[in-house]
Amino acid sequence: PLSALMVNDGVVLGQPLKPSDPAVAAATTLTQLLRDRGVQVVGAPRNGTAPSNAPELARLTSAPLSSLLVDVLTNSDNNAAELLLKELGLVGANSPTRVAGLRVVADALRARGVDVAGSTLADGSGLDASNRVTCATLTSLLESYGFDSVIGQGMALAGTTGTLRDVFTTGPANGRVRAKTGTLRNVKSLSGFFPTRDGAIAFALILNDTGVANQSAYRPLWNGLVQSLATYRESPQEDQLLPR
Repeated sequence: PLSALMVNDGVVLGQPLKPSDPAVAAATTLTQLLRDRGVQVVGAPRNGTAPSNAPELARLTSAPLSSLLVDVLTNSDNNAAELLLKELGLVGANSPTRVAGLRVVADALRARGVDVAGSTLADGSGLDASNRVTCATLTSLLESYGFDSVIGQGMALAGTTGTLRDVFTTGPANGRVRAKTGTLRNVKSLSGFFPTRDGAIAFALILNDTGVANQSAYRPLWNGLVQSLATYRESPQEDQLLPR
């Protein structure tokens, strides 16, 4: 389960499974940390509504959205993606729910002129099997923001960071391609930008079939894709065709 109050994405050290109530688990962690430091805590952590006159002990300010997006895109942080969707619902529709967040996202995509034909979003992370996204939607979205945008620069850098740290460690993509990976049991995707002298090329590749998430299946296709992009040439400019 997801909660706005979690510690370490809901992971509790020493426990094989994540707790059913992340907020109580977070409160339990805080209680133990206080007791370890000699602070007396009365009672056990529990759910409830905070009294209106409860004193403020501390305040945390969130990192800016741009920083959160870098984490989501570079490391494929599914928890953060789901909670960001609910935050969009709260800010854009006054309802911190997945449904409201999806409406806000749909409105934003339409406003940007993104090609959403054939695409259906069901959650924030893409883990729901009912999600349907086309390559046209992904490339249209990327092109609407551009390589130099927060999204373009927030994706993993080939052979260097995040989910691409161990991918494209050699060859033309290394240190150049910025992309977001996607992985489900029978799905593997890669979408991002390949910068060239004439500008960055937006690309998207989605594989759907049994076994495509195995490296032996998708890596040759990924390598072939970036090799094609590396050797791609735009049509010659007018001044290049003039007599010399």
